[in-house]
Amino acid sequence: MNLDYQLDGPDGAPVIVLSNSLGTTRAMWQPQIEALTAHFRVLRYDTHGHGKTTKNGKVTLAQLGEDVIALLDHLNIDRAWFCGISMGGLTGLWLGRFAPERFHGLAVANTAARIGDQASWLSRARAVRQEGMAVVAAGAADRWFTHAFRQKAPEVVKGALSPADPYRC
Repeated sequence: MNLDYQLDGPDGAPVIVLSNSLGTTRAMWQPQIEALTAHFRVLRYDTHGHGKTTKNGKVTLAQLGEDVIALLDHLNIDRAWFCGISMGGLTGLWLGRFAPERFHGLAVANTAARIGDQASWLSRARAVRQEGMAVVAAGAADRWFTHAFRQKAPEVVKGALSPADPYRC
């Protein structure tokens, strides 16, 4: 298995897969784990180039979806619930289209079938190649948290972002 993952919760409980957003790790879900493990086995993973999962060449949306299926297969999980945010939500949309039989249901947030335009993605890719993923993560923090919250709870903000850097393409 080429993804770093964590599986928490009681054996025999239904499984929910949590998929993180660009520039974050599976740790972004930590505040929800206690509540979710009361009802589910919670499967979190770091996508390519995030956290403890290394980048494996050019990463496509299909590869992100296929990674989830491979992880489920690796763990002998036939069906699961899925929850993804932003990039993780986009992965969920792919899974709903190409592997619906593997999921009881999908919850996707802050995502769309197409996110941004080509120019903005090319600009982001150029920045990551030159400066690493930290530049994208820093921008995410500015969008996700108000200035006041970033000042009041910097440890929460830091914990939500991917600690591994540099991610060089």
